[in-house]
Amino acid sequence: TGVQTCASDLLDWDVTFEHLDVVSAGVYDLSSYNDFSSILNVDIRAMGSVLMENAKFSNKSNLSVWADQEVTFKGVSIIAQTTDVSAKLAAVSKSKSIYLNTSKVEIDALKLGDPLPVVNNLKTSPTKMVTKTVMQAKAVHFTADNGDIFVNGVSFEKGNVVSGSEFQARAKGTIGIYDSAIDHSKVAIAANTVVLKDVTFSGNDVTLRSQTGFVAAEPGTGKGVSPGHVNFVSGVYYKNTEVRLPGMTSPQGQAGFLDAAANNHADHGGAKDFSGLKIQTLGGVTH
Repeated sequence: TGVQTCASDLLDWDVTFEHLDVVSAGVYDLSSYNDFSSILNVDIRAMGSVLMENAKFSNKSNLSVWADQEVTFKGVSIIAQTTDVSAKLAAVSKSKSIYLNTSKVEIDALKLGDPLPVVNNLKTSPTKMVTKTVMQAKAVHFTADNGDIFVNGVSFEKGNVVSGSEFQARAKGTIGIYDSAIDHSKVAIAANTVVLKDVTFSGNDVTLRSQTGFVAAEPGTGKGVSPGHVNFVSGVYYKNTEVRLPGMTSPQGQAGFLDAAANNHADHGGAKDFSGLKIQTLGGVTH
């Protein structure tokens, strides 16, 4: 019970072994030990929160984290230790939120500074990382059943995986992804509100689901975030094409979004093909 802290002298190994299973009734703090690259399977469960800071895993390892409260990763990396990328990363917060390279305190400060509820300041990025954290894994799954997911300064890489790589994130509230890259072949992001800023999608199959199933007006122009919509704030690229449509002056579903892209004015980059970028409601309905 209480805070469980892993000190480096308690977790010192230099051989590869199969499993590390950790169960805590309170808060689990792994910030004082950072090299797990020799472990093939790490399973952490906490009835409180989980904090991992500057931890290093292998791209052949599986990391599973479940917490009733917050899950916070700061500088956690999955390194390219082998060309055979088989790593799977799964993090679940049952009651609260998940934070990568940011924190509840930082995000709450942005929220409190917002002129809510119509337009809010979540278009402002968290503190920028000097160097992006690299997570090389075949599959990445984040789930916040009753909270938010905020990702800042992470490069999600599939390595040499030719097919079957996937990135999934699902939250009850808001998913905000900032200054990050996702190169998995299949991406699925679902939340009441989706906020994307300075994000690159390299794969063809990207599905973004929000409460309304609409893209907020004037995507890519830096406008404030519209709750319930998919918000392309600025600097978002889909397969090397910037998602920026100043002429789309009202929220649009999939059909209207694709039409606005196809008829984008030459002064704004001309016609754009976003056919592999699917916009849907949380129930999978396409408008």
